[in-house]
Amino acid sequence: MLEVHKELRLRGDPARFDAFIQAVATRAARAWLRDREREAELSSLPPRRQCYVFRSVAAADRVAVSLFLTSDHGELRVTNIVPQQVGQLTRGQYNAILDEFTVRYIGPVAPDFGMDSELTADRLPITHWLSEEAAKRLARFSRAANKGTGSGHPLDLERWLAFLIQVHRERATLDAYTLSRWLVEEEGWPEEKASDLASEFEFGRDLLKAYDAAR
Repeated sequence: MLEVHKELRLRGDPARFDAFIQAVATRAARAWLRDREREAELSSLPPRRQCYVFRSVAAADRVAVSLFLTSDHGELRVTNIVPQQVGQLTRGQYNAILDEFTVRYIGPVAPDFGMDSELTADRLPITHWLSEEAAKRLARFSRAANKGTGSGHPLDLERWLAFLIQVHRERATLDAYTLSRWLVEEEGWPEEKASDLASEFEFGRDLLKAYDAAR
C-alpha cells in the first residue's frame, strides 16, 4: 500500500467554527499560536473561504510548521502543513504532526462543539483510486511486462491499453503521479520507465476524453 498524507475533516455547525477554533487555540497555547495576519490574508482571496492558521512554537525535537484549516460547506479540513523555514516535510513527518495536533488539541475539544472528526489512513491500496477490475488490469500489465521496455512489446501494449480503457470507462481518480509511485514502490519498476508510463497514462486519458467530447 502507498504511504499518503493523512486528511483531517471536521463536520459541524459553521456558526460555531470560530468558537471551536478559539477553544483549540486556548488548549494548544503553549505549543501553537494563531497566525491571525495570515488568516486574514488567505480568507480575503478567492473563493473567499474562512481560513485558520496555527504556527507551532519551535522546539528542539521538531521542526516549526504552519498548519492550515479551511472552512467549506459545513466542513473544516486541514488543507496543508508546511515548514516555516525552507524545505518540505516527509509524509511521515506530516502525518505525525497531524496526529499529534488531532489527538492533543482537536479531539478533546470537538465533542463540546458537536463536531464529528474523521482522520484518514496513512496508507492506501491502489483500489482507493481504481475499481477492482481496473486494479486487476493494471497488475496484469505490470507483472507480465518487461520492465525495461514498458508498453513497447505488442502483448504488453495490449494489456496496457486494456487498463487505460477501463480507467477511462470508470472515470477513475488515479493520477499520473500516484501511478508512477505505485509502479516504483509496489511493483519495483525503474523510476525512468515508471515516469514514461505515467506520461503515457496522462496522454491516453486526455486523448480518450477529447475523443468522447468530439463525438
